[in-house]
Amino acid sequence: MLLTLSLARYRAFSYREIFPTSETLRDIRKDSINFAAGRIFHGSQCQPTHHIMFVKTHKCGSSSIQNILMRYGNRYNLTFVIPWFSNNLGNFANLERFRSDMALPVPRQSYPHYDIFAHHARYNKDVIPSLMPKNTVYIAIVREPTAMYQSAWTYFSLNQRFGVSLNDFAADPHRFYFNSTDNRSLQFARNPMLSDFGLEKEDFDNMTVLQETIDYIDKRFALVMISDYMDESLVLLRQLLCWEWDDVVEFHLNRQNNHPTKLTKKVTDNILAWNSGDNMLYRHFLMRFREKWAMYGDKKMTEDVKKLRLLRKDWKEKCRRASGLHNAVGEKERENCWFLCMHELEFTDRIRVKLWPNYGFEIQYENKKSDGKYCYKNFRVAEAVR
Repeated sequence: MLLTLSLARYRAFSYREIFPTSETLRDIRKDSINFAAGRIFHGSQCQPTHHIMFVKTHKCGSSSIQNILMRYGNRYNLTFVIPWFSNNLGNFANLERFRSDMALPVPRQSYPHYDIFAHHARYNKDVIPSLMPKNTVYIAIVREPTAMYQSAWTYFSLNQRFGVSLNDFAADPHRFYFNSTDNRSLQFARNPMLSDFGLEKEDFDNMTVLQETIDYIDKRFALVMISDYMDESLVLLRQLLCWEWDDVVEFHLNRQNNHPTKLTKKVTDNILAWNSGDNMLYRHFLMRFREKWAMYGDKKMTEDVKKLRLLRKDWKEKCRRASGLHNAVGEKERENCWFLCMHELEFTDRIRVKLWPNYGFEIQYENKKSDGKYCYKNFRVAEAVR
């Protein structure tokens, strides 16, 4: 019965227009004000944004965005909301939403406040806005739900947790889901994107709460990027934050080195019905993304995506040369290559050691291969699965 209701809701919603129409475009001028929220202007020139809150949704290309934010913050000596250990702010196995005691305290002597929130956490609207500066820019990223769900199913080994294949689970998900007591399975087995935004599983079928959640995100977040349009998302992110082009170059980190299995229409429909909340979230912000794209201009977007891809190609060549002859590139370029490819765990460790030296932290996750050769191998794999 539950799946039937969700499927009916999905089908009713799935034909909704996701491209700007005359009705939706009439609010673009008003929306452009929200899009620029948090940007600092001096005269007619915007100033780079240093206060950013990023909802790092699972399996949505979020590690690449996190790497961009961590590189920028590290370069300009900004401070981060960092967990005491590892890389998660909270225990996802307990479905915990973020609390301030999950993060290291602000290192007040040199850094009076937090600047960037970029690690995995279940968003908490009652805590996070009070933790960050008032002019913080809120950003997030979402992904087409079936692709995201298939990736999460594989990455978190949900077939082993539930003891069935994805196809069998999707055919009768409530049978397995509501009989499970494994919270980590429950975290990623239904509407995982909404769960990352802090929506509790008890409210997944409450359309009032679901709509209120999406409305809140719409008002609070200046940009919700779309993983399926990563380069276009980075172009809009650069404009929003008033950063340089080099600041938004990334090498598609943490991509799974395997191609997803092609799903039948029936399985796809079942997944979308079961994750109707995530589908509603995605389609709403895909429409918003299209509106921002229209504001930016299609011709300018095409030109700037090309510019970004050429710059990424140039950096890959620099990093390839850095992995060979030691004098092939400058020291700053070699260092940038190093951070472009640094794993989240090691990067987080290095920030802990840098910002909280009096706590006696050590780099636990240092990758001995974190050099040019490892970097080149990393982005070569990433390119193979694009």
